[in-house]
Amino acid sequence: MRRAGSTAAVPERDTAASAVPQSSIAHPTPAAVDTRIGEWILRGRGPDQRAVEAVVAPDVVRLGVDGASRERSKLAAEVLGLGALQPLCQDPLVTDILVNGDGAVWVDRGAGLERSKVAMGDGQAVRRLAVRLAGQAGRRLDESQPWVDGLLGQGIRLHAVLPPLVDDGAHISLRVPRQSGASLAALEAT
Repeated sequence: MRRAGSTAAVPERDTAASAVPQSSIAHPTPAAVDTRIGEWILRGRGPDQRAVEAVVAPDVVRLGVDGASRERSKLAAEVLGLGALQPLCQDPLVTDILVNGDGAVWVDRGAGLERSKVAMGDGQAVRRLAVRLAGQAGRRLDESQPWVDGLLGQGIRLHAVLPPLVDDGAHISLRVPRQSGASLAALEAT
């Protein structure tokens, strides 16, 4: 843009973007959290509980102790755990969790598969989760190794497959061990 009487082009300043310095924004965006966790990874450290603490620590005053604890749990599930699938794994009745390439989540609570209300997002979110879980199992999941069979923490069995072996994006299967065994009476009844 040109100013009146000026012959040189002077770019106009975007006052909305420059009015608030980035460092003074109180609420971290998911991208900011990803960046802070990404910094740990770039330093050669995998994300761990210390990284989660470091990301949440600056917000303790704003969130309060209980809010920081909830945020810590949520971030740990997203970075270190099963993300949106974490609550399903904590359900004592769930034995299997299946995620289709379109993000549809199915669970088995002992009476056959049923559709879950858990939202996984799009196919890219499913793929990111599959790749991250494969890494947690000490395996690689990419185009040159498009399937994985591994063991996650708490004895959860992971199976994941990428295209071209399946249609519609990544597919994930989690076999969750029962937290308690069946009683003798329940076994006799079957």
